[in-house]
Order: sequence, then C-alpha cells, then structure tokens
Amino acid sequence: MPIMINGFGTWYIGRRNVHSALDRCDQCGTLNTLKSYDTRRFLMALYIPLIPAGRFRVLNHCGRCDKFRVTKLTAWNKLKAEMREQVLAAAQQQLGSDDAVKQILHPIMGFQDRDTLAAVAATLRSRYEGDAYFLMHLGNAYSYFNYQLEAEEAYNASMEVEDSQECREHLAWVKLLQERPDEAWPLLEHLLITRNRERYGMLFHLAVSYQALGRHQDALNIIDEVFAAFPETKTEKDWLKLQRASQKNLASGKPIRMGSLSQAYRPAKQRTARWAYVLGPIAIAVLLGAYLYACFYTAENRTIYAVSGLAAPYEFQFDGTPMKLAANGTRPIQTAEGTHRFSVEALGVPEESFELHTNFFLRPFQPNEVFVLNPDKVAVLMEENMEYMENVDDSAKYSYTLSTNNAYYRFHRIHFPFQEFPEQVQIANAREMRRRVSAATIASSADAINLLAGQVDDEALQTHLRRRFHYTPEDPMCSQFLVSIMGFDAFATEIQPELARRPVLIEVHRVYQSSADTLDPDRDLEKEYAELLAKEPENGDLIYLLARATRDLDQADSLFRKAAAPPYNCPYAVAAMAFDSLSRGESAEAKSQFDSISAESLGSFSYERLQSQIRIALRDYDALLADVAHDVEGAPVSDSDAMLDVHYRTLRKDPDAEIDASVNAFCAKIELAGADKNAIRETRRAFDTIRAFASGDRDRYFALLETDTNPEARFQAALHHGDLELASNMVETGDFADEGCHLVLYILAAKAGRADLAETHLKKGAELLGSGAYEDRTYAAMLLGNEPFDLNRAQRLSVLPETKRVLLAALAIRFPDAAAELNSLARTLNYHVSFPYYELRDALAE
Repeated sequence: MPIMINGFGTWYIGRRNVHSALDRCDQCGTLNTLKSYDTRRFLMALYIPLIPAGRFRVLNHCGRCDKFRVTKLTAWNKLKAEMREQVLAAAQQQLGSDDAVKQILHPIMGFQDRDTLAAVAATLRSRYEGDAYFLMHLGNAYSYFNYQLEAEEAYNASMEVEDSQECREHLAWVKLLQERPDEAWPLLEHLLITRNRERYGMLFHLAVSYQALGRHQDALNIIDEVFAAFPETKTEKDWLKLQRASQKNLASGKPIRMGSLSQAYRPAKQRTARWAYVLGPIAIAVLLGAYLYACFYTAENRTIYAVSGLAAPYEFQFDGTPMKLAANGTRPIQTAEGTHRFSVEALGVPEESFELHTNFFLRPFQPNEVFVLNPDKVAVLMEENMEYMENVDDSAKYSYTLSTNNAYYRFHRIHFPFQEFPEQVQIANAREMRRRVSAATIASSADAINLLAGQVDDEALQTHLRRRFHYTPEDPMCSQFLVSIMGFDAFATEIQPELARRPVLIEVHRVYQSSADTLDPDRDLEKEYAELLAKEPENGDLIYLLARATRDLDQADSLFRKAAAPPYNCPYAVAAMAFDSLSRGESAEAKSQFDSISAESLGSFSYERLQSQIRIALRDYDALLADVAHDVEGAPVSDSDAMLDVHYRTLRKDPDAEIDASVNAFCAKIELAGADKNAIRETRRAFDTIRAFASGDRDRYFALLETDTNPEARFQAALHHGDLELASNMVETGDFADEGCHLVLYILAAKAGRADLAETHLKKGAELLGSGAYEDRTYAAMLLGNEPFDLNRAQRLSVLPETKRVLLAALAIRFPDAAAELNSLARTLNYHVSFPYYELRDALAE
C-alpha cells in the first residue's frame, strides 16, 4: 500500500490495462465494482511525484473501502505468460468439464486475460457443446470480461442441455446488465417460490433495473412480492430506500440509476503517467532552487546574541560599529556568516576576530542553531536540558552544562535561546527533552565562584577569575579566591599592574597585604609601603595602607587618624579606626566613626561586613533583621536568610507565634520547590536548635545536639556535660576543629583542674593560631611564651571580637596577674550569641 504523510511518501499514478468487474470486495464485503490495472509507484514530496519507484499490478481495487492487493508488474506478467502457455496447452487436451473449468477458465479469469479467452473460446464451445456445466462457466467467463451477448448465448446453450436454477440466475444477471428486466423476471421468479434467502438479492437488482427504465410500478410490484415472501426485508435499509425512490418517482416515471448494477462493467478509463515524468524533474528543479536560496538566505540573515558577563554596562565595537551592552545584558545582532571583528576599549580587550560559518547545504536543516558573542569572555553560559512529560507525576530529567572563557560560542538544537522554559509545550511522545541557553546573572565574583566551583576545572576557573579580576580589581572575593588557587607568588606577579594603578585600588592592596602577611610573613610590607609613600607623600590612601602594614600600634593609630582627617578623608582609614574601637570593646565609638562613611566610598563588601559586626555588638536586631533578604511573600529567600531571621527574632524576643509564622512560611516555600518530608523535618529541627540556643534554653539546646549527627554539634554537647575526654577525642579525630575549639578546651580543662589536658590543647591551639595573620601569630607567641606577654598589646590588637574573646580568656588563664583586665574585655566582647558564647560566659563569671 502507498503511504502519504503530510504530502510525503509514495503513491500510484497512471492506469493501464484496466479490468472492471462487479464482485464482492474481500476487504469490506460489499458488492461493488472492483478494478484491476497496471500502475507506476512514485516517490512524492508535497504531493508532487519526483522519482518513479517501480511498476505494479493493482488487483481488485474497491471503490468503496479503497483497499486492494498489489504485486510487482514484472512478476504478474511472468506468471500471466506461464498461465497462458498452460491454458493453451490444456485447451488442446480432452479434459473433463470440471477440470477444463479449473485449468482453463479459472486461470484466464484470475489473470484477467481477455485475449487468451478469445483465443480458446471457439474451440472450447465446440468441444463442450453438449456439456451444460462447462457452458454455464463459459458464460461466466464471457460475462466477467463484459462479453454479455456471448455470455447470453452460452447460458442459453447450457439451459438447452439442462435447465438449472443457477444457470437461470446467471442468464437473468446478463439480461439485467443489458436493461432487459422483463426477460430476466421469469428467470428469477423461482426465488419467490422457493424462498431462497441466500439468492433473493437478485430480486433487488431486478427492481433496480425497472427503476433504471422509469418503470416504478413494476419495481414496486417486485418489492411488494419480496416483502410478502421475505418479511424481514421490510426493515432492511436498502429495500426501504429502494421502495421510497419508486414511490417518489411513480407519477413522473423518472428513470433512476442506483446501486452497483448501474456501475457494473462501465468502460474503464486509461490514465497515463507521462505527466508525472515531466512534473517530477520540474518540481525537483524548483525545490532545488528554493533549497539553494534558503541556504543562501539563511547565511545572510543570522542572529548572533551579544552577552555581557559583567555587572556594569560597557560599549564594544562589532565590525566597526559601536554597540552597548547593559549589565549582565543580552542583545541580538543581525549579521551574515563570515569573519567578524570585535573589541572592548574600555576593558582593554584588543580587536579579535571569529568565524561564524556553517555547512552551506545543511543550513535549512539546522534551524535551532544559536550563536553567541561574549566580548568580555567572562559570561557564564548555561545550556539546560528540561524533560517535558504527559504524566506530571513522573520525575522529569534536568541537566545543565556551563561554558565560559570564550568570546564565541555555537550551540546546537536550542529550542529557547535566552528565554525561560515555558510551563507547557506540545510533545509528540510521552517524554521529550527541550533545551535552552542563557547567560547567568553574576553580580560579583562570589556569584561566579559559587556557580563555577566544581563545575569546571581549576585551570578554567583560574582563567575566568584572572580576567574578572582585571575588569573589577576591587572585588575582594575575586582576589582572595585567586590567591587560594594560584598561590601567593603567582598572585603577586599577576596583580602588579593593578598595584601600580592610580588612583590607588585599595581593595587590591588590602588583599595583597593580608595574603602576604599570612603566606609570606617574612616580606617587609612596612618597608615596601613606606617607600611607596615616600614617592607620593600626600597620597592619603598610601598613608592608610602604611598604617595597616605598620606593627607599632601607636604609629599605626597616628597614621590612621592622619589618613582619616582632612585633606585626605580616607574612608578606609575611618573604617579601620571603627574596627579598632570595636575590637577594644568600644562599640558606641565604633558606630559613631562608622556612621561618617558610606557604602559607596568603602565598597559594599567591606562596608556591609563592618556594619553587621557593629550592629551585633550593639544588639541592634531591628537593623539586622531589616538586612535579611525576604521574597515578595515575606518568606526568607535562602537557608542562611531563614536561619538569621529566626536567630535575630529570638534574640529580639519576638512572640513565638511570629517566629513560627516565619518558619512555616519558609518550610512551605521549600516544600513547593520540591523538598521532601525528611528535608522539611530536618529544617524545622535546625530552627528549633537555633531558637533554643538564642533564647538561653540550654537544656533543650544540648538535648537537640545530642541526637545530631554533626560532629561539631556533638562536640558542643560533650562540653556542656563536662565530658572533656570525649570532647578532646572528638577534636582529635574530627575534621571540624580549629584553634578556637582547642583554646576553648584549654580554658575549660584549666578551670576543671585538668592541667595535662589543658596544656595539650593550648599547644595545639596556639600552633594553629601561629599560621595565621600577624595578630594571630602575636597571640600565639604570647600563649606559648615565645615572646614576652604585653597586656597593652593584647588588649589593643585588632582582631574580630568573636575570636578575640576566646584569645583573651585563654591569656587570662595563662597570665593570671593580668586576668582581671583580660577577662573584663573578654566579657565585653562576648556579645555574639554563637558558640562558645555560653562556655565563655560560664568561664568568665566573676
């Protein structure tokens, strides 16, 4: 069977050697005109025949159900030729009538070979002249090939030998086909007498024949007699339709031709397929021309998406045309395939070129190609795969890949370029994948690090951060991460151009100084910055940076004040003085100093960190809560936001109902995002732990910690119960311990009279502390007795208060003569309600 889908497939064109016969269809069972013919199959495109694909013989094509059988024409003609030889040979033999019918007439009819019948008919008629059975079947063969007069003669000859009802019905059929119903009626009358239910359909055709002559009364008479003989026909649709037609046209006598009888043995039309041979090449030429034009047009009308990876707008040149890109923006550019040039003068990106090129002949088959230009080379492009399904209860597959560090990208089979995935799409199968490409929104290097770490190799991450560093050198997170993956020596070399820039890039120098202090402690930063200042003695930023490098605390204070005062008004110097005040327990003074600077002058990272520390010291929970990010529904945005929200609300002593509402809002949010029951239960347990700690319900807090699988939580529980041996073992075997854990164990062991345990953890804590910054190394040296204890220096060294409180408490035990002063400052600094807040509060109690 030919197959056509949307105009593409195969079809049969042309009809030659057509044979028509009225017979019952093997497929639908209806009496209908069945046609057999030679035809040619063509490959079709858009309903146009393109290529001939073989010749076939269609057998018994039913006009009602449109079904048929088919065989290759060469095979059919071969079998037909063999049949002809066998029939001609059999016709020369003296066969019995039954064998003659089977071996001669049936093959001739089966292969619809009219010529062979004509060749042997006269011989057979003469040989079987007195054989009623053979003559009747010879009449059938004549009738099959529409030789109705010859068929009538054969039937009459058969009936002269032997009058049979079967032959009468065949003869009647021939007369009906010739519209001679009066002659057919006597031959069919026996059907009413015998009430033959299998053959009474012939009477239907008799009535049809009368209608074709306009003799409707005769037709109605036949119908009435049939209704009387066969009562069941009164409800049959075909008989009722026949009756109504005659009743309607009785008066007019209008001839009506209906039913299969009116179509039987009509001359078959021969249809040539020559036009298909001409149309095919023409169509191919037209399609080829259209295809080549599509290839050319596609190449001349490409869209390339220019994307920015920076959080600030910039202008770039594309093929000599200036264009602007918004912060983290995307803009389409219409262009042609070929070589293209771009540059970004503001970022120091020299002119580069790239090739936008695709295979000429494959272009129309690649409609989902996406081309991307990233002039700054730091955009992070996400290629995401989302599965759509008919059954929403199934788990959808999702995956993504990240690309960065290149200027030009080409993505394949993208359904949604720089668009969000739609909620619903039409799919042909139960599950189908869709792809989108987009540029990640990166506000800072911290965003880039969080996105790329673990997704790309260290070399790619380093390349990305180096480029981003030179675009935004005062992003401290970028600098700090570069140090960690490059090493200090390589980092120091990398940043030399930025260190030499003027105005001074303070954040770059701060990271450089801090990294050198920790990773290269022998480097004489004080001398290095004193030499820089000597060259530019009125540079307030260099005065501030020298103050940071100076180890003499009085001199450092003097330099900070100088840099902070007019005419320099260095905001970093003011922030340094505020941090020094905070570290000395003078939080009100720290706030007063801090309030004189702005985030724009200091940099958001440094500003927000110092602001948060001062607010914690002042217990300004209203302001702290105001900084916690919430979505439009009022729920905290992230896990960390939710924990801070609960922590500060508890410290502010908000009503339990309000805290519960915040917790419930966040849990509902993560449940909607797909969190399962276990995750939600663990989230609520974490919130309960935070609330117990912040509210001072230590029994409940430590009861929750005892069932926690987190080693650090169980370490705190062991300290609470005074099990110092267990806590010590956990610190020794766990990977969470830092100098703070060891020094807390030292303090508690010393208070408990466990001198041996205390000494062990003092040494380990001090050793870890000694690998840190200058201030940490100074405290470590005093704790270990490697340098003389200096109370004034211990109190004035600028260290984060939540760390300094532990160091002062440890020094108070190590140097009991100064314990009163050290413990007093430690108690002042013990305001951060986080571990080891309660342990220190107990140890420092007067």
